[in-house]
Amino acid sequence: MIDSVQRSDAAQIFEVHRVDELGARVSYVFLIATQPSDSVITPFVKRADELRATPIGLGNFLTPLFSVLSLQDFYHILGGSIDEGIVYDDELPMKLDDLGHNRIPSGLSGKADDLLEGFTKQCLQFVTGRRSRRYGKERLFESVPDGIVLDDFAVLVDSKAYSAGLKIEADDIKRFASYIRDFNTRYRNELGTIHSFLVVTGHFEQDRAALEGRRGELYAECQTQLTCLTASALGEMVKQIRTAADYRKAIAWKRLFSTLVLTPDLLRQEMERIRKDGVA
Repeated sequence: MIDSVQRSDAAQIFEVHRVDELGARVSYVFLIATQPSDSVITPFVKRADELRATPIGLGNFLTPLFSVLSLQDFYHILGGSIDEGIVYDDELPMKLDDLGHNRIPSGLSGKADDLLEGFTKQCLQFVTGRRSRRYGKERLFESVPDGIVLDDFAVLVDSKAYSAGLKIEADDIKRFASYIRDFNTRYRNELGTIHSFLVVTGHFEQDRAALEGRRGELYAECQTQLTCLTASALGEMVKQIRTAADYRKAIAWKRLFSTLVLTPDLLRQEMERIRKDGVA
């Protein structure tokens, strides 16, 4: 939450706060500047002390008095922007269904698979309230999944735009397992192991029994759950969360992302439990 903004020719100062999972207020003061002078830095640090806030610089300068992040690094820490034009679109489930089936919805331009990756990242970040990354544009020519959802648990994401529906084959399971093993090897100590591998597409050709078999294969390879989610169902989940965004931190996401087929009904049941418990 932004509490105040002060602008001048020399700098911009943002006083902000967030509320953690236990309800505690955590305050920060951000100084956005190019090469701030002592006459800017000194009152900035003093103001942070008065607020009992953490001072953080944003820009390309150095000071021993507080940490300084580049604007790009800060953007990535926050998980990037959420396009409200996407998540508040009442036609989102239909548009995602089109993209998942390799069709371009009216009003959009580009490639369906590329758009589906971007929409999936935006929607998962909004639904879970957790940072998401998209690899597609930044990791071209590398064998990586489309993205990842981070924070207290990690979920790798692969989105597929197939007109005839997706059939998960044995080779797909081997590829998913290689992504998971690579991530765990690199980041196990910092982020823990991958909790589940999420596949998003228009629809799945296989029945539940066949998908269960593939999940067993993935678990045997790397002890990680496989979760299947249709693109339209993801859109419906966004619409559910829009009316109860405060519930996001209380939702048992690990449990939901342990299910073989994730559906809006499962999210609805979880939100109803939270409503009855009165904890959000």
